[in-house]
Formats: sequence, structure tokens, C-alpha cells
Amino acid sequence: MLAFLQQQYPSADAANLQLAALEIIRQVDVRGDGRLSPDEVAWHLGKLESWVRLRRQFALVDTNKDGLISKEEAHSFLQRQYPNADFELLEQMAKECIRLGDVTGDNRLSRQEVSDLIAESGGPIVAS
Repeated sequence: MLAFLQQQYPSADAANLQLAALEIIRQVDVRGDGRLSPDEVAWHLGKLESWVRLRRQFALVDTNKDGLISKEEAHSFLQRQYPNADFELLEQMAKECIRLGDVTGDNRLSRQEVSDLIAESGGPIVAS
């Protein structure tokens, strides 16, 4: 891991790279044996891919870029995705998504609330 980081960041000092390598191993080493197995790396990369996918999708819905999805933004997104669907049905779907995921009670969804909602529905668990 250290050799890889040194190759990627040649101007970084060795002490910082060593700390970074240990932190990466700590986060990815699910079994806690101090080594990274191919399964652990694959699992972590899948989690990272899910996180990147969530951020991209969130950005498509969050049109005003305030970091929160309103019912109107969710409805607008659904209309773009399903242009031939019934307007009122999509409005109800957007309202229900907000209701199900809104933990803070502000009638909007944060990235974490969307991630939690996806995880509760059986989708990938993604940290924001």
C-alpha cells in the first residue's frame, strides 16, 4: 500500500504516506487481520462505487444545489424520468419518498437521508 501511495504522490513525505496507508488498511480491513484480501478490496470498491453513483444521482435531482432534495425537485426529476406518466401520480410518489426518508422533519432529503432510505429498501448502504 505504501509503495502504491508513494508512486501516486511522489512529493508527499514518507511519514504522511505511512499514516495514510495505515488508515486505508484500517478502513478496508473488515476481518481485522492487518492485511487486505481481494474480497475486502472488492467489497470496499463496490461501496465506493455506490457512493459515487449516489452523489451523481443526488446532483441530478438537487437542481438548486443546496444539498437537499425538496418535494418539487423530486417531482421534477420523476417527470424527466417518466415523461408519459400521470402528473398527479408522480407528485404523490415524490411526496411519499420525502415522507419516508425525511428524518429531520424539514420536508427535504439530505444525501444521508437518501442513503439511509436506499439501505432500508434493500439497496446498497452508502455513507455520505
